Amino acid sequence: MIRRCALLAVLAAAGTLLPAGGAAPLAAQVGKLAPVDEAPRDASFLAFRRQLQEVVRRRDAEALYGMLAENVETGFGGDGGVAAFKETWQPENPLSNLWNTLEEVLRMGGSFQGASRFVAPYVHSRWPERLDPTLHVAVVGTNVRVRESSELGSAVIAVLSYDLVPLARDRGGDRATQRWQVVQLGDGRRGYVARRYLRGPLDYRAVFEQRGGRWVLAALVAGD
Repeated sequence: MIRRCALLAVLAAAGTLLPAGGAAPLAAQVGKLAPVDEAPRDASFLAFRRQLQEVVRRRDAEALYGMLAENVETGFGGDGGVAAFKETWQPENPLSNLWNTLEEVLRMGGSFQGASRFVAPYVHSRWPERLDPTLHVAVVGTNVRVRESSELGSAVIAVLSYDLVPLARDRGGDRATQRWQVVQLGDGRRGYVARRYLRGPLDYRAVFEQRGGRWVLAALVAGD
């Protein structure tokens, strides 16, 4: 009993327990998608990714260009290539969203598709085929609060951890915003989740390939 009380105290201090009367964690809504990172399986790719993460940290455009495939893809249906990548992302521009996008994608792990292809993040590479990628999102965290409305102080109605949830439409005056997304819970209720804790399989993802004995960034795309 003493050891159990001590454990509960540690969890409460870490913020992983809700106060008495709070919403209890729910079972998976339509499934779970736990984080996966297979990069350590290949030492050469792991070293490449670490180098790329350092390039991203420094915002080093010239170094990044040397890590791109000659025909790197930035969209669907286009010719691609380094010139198109530069035009799309404008890495030298201090306001470019490239660096934050790459930083997030690289941080979220991924998985191999064959021996010479790695796709990140895991939300895309491990997305279950049975779920429509346009109608569902993944919760990318533990003990993520679902709130009654799009207000930080509103009541917590559920807590989710790496769940897959359907997107829902707003009803009435309360609207989703750039900070909040409406989702539908397994019991039919609707709630609001901070967008930073959600990710869809069609959001930006990176494809890395081993070509000519070295790894390169072959694609950085979003959409379907």
